Amino acid sequence: MKSVYLESVGIAAPGLANWPECSDVLRGKSGYQAQPIPRFVPDSLPVNERRRISPTIRLALQAATEAIQHSTLDPANVATVFATSNGDLEICDRICTALTLPDRPVSPTDFHNSIHNAPAGYWSIGYHCRMPSTSISAGDESFTAALLESVTQVLSENQPIMLVAYDQPPPDIFSTEYTSTIPFSTALVFTHQRTDHSMAELMVVPVEKQSPQALQTVALENLRSGNSVAQALLLLEMVARNSSAECILPYHDSGGLQVNYLPC
Repeated sequence: MKSVYLESVGIAAPGLANWPECSDVLRGKSGYQAQPIPRFVPDSLPVNERRRISPTIRLALQAATEAIQHSTLDPANVATVFATSNGDLEICDRICTALTLPDRPVSPTDFHNSIHNAPAGYWSIGYHCRMPSTSISAGDESFTAALLESVTQVLSENQPIMLVAYDQPPPDIFSTEYTSTIPFSTALVFTHQRTDHSMAELMVVPVEKQSPQALQTVALENLRSGNSVAQALLLLEMVARNSSAECILPYHDSGGLQVNYLPC
């Protein structure tokens, strides 16, 4: 497969409030300490829309906003891939609970936000973006599936893509089926050509099943295992260290996705 180029990164996770902070932790310059994610205000949205967003949508937009602001691209002209393993389970729980009550008082805002591509919709409103957007889910392998989808689109359409992957811990009623225990979101902007702003050249290759990889410190490995889309930390660690390397992201029972990283 041909190469794509990484232009910028965004992240929002406990103790990793932004990419510079995350980069310092992943390359060992500073230690990891879990801290609440600072509350993000999506200033790009009109006030009425801003009031309607859920914590899950806010989490997705937080990473996406950082990534696009640190790229050279016009957000109105960047196609997107949004990925989540669970969707917004808090909203799902509230709607299902409301349907059991007299008169079934479902919140119009919850109904509006319940669709799978709601974060993509708010993104397009905030940045007046009419470019194509794909919203996907692949369970615990959603980040890997989104990365493959993003790279494929970049190479086939010769256009930049922003990948946004996000998940919140589910309400207790879903906890036996969904194992995420922490909020996590990340966003990566890819281009099909190298630019003066490119951080790295990436190539992704499907491979046979490999032994699971882990991060070097226990605290970061616990973070990675605390949210399915936090598999992205294996890739982000290479970006932070900025040296030629490779990692293998889990994809399906019989294989994985090898990511080769070459600094620009």
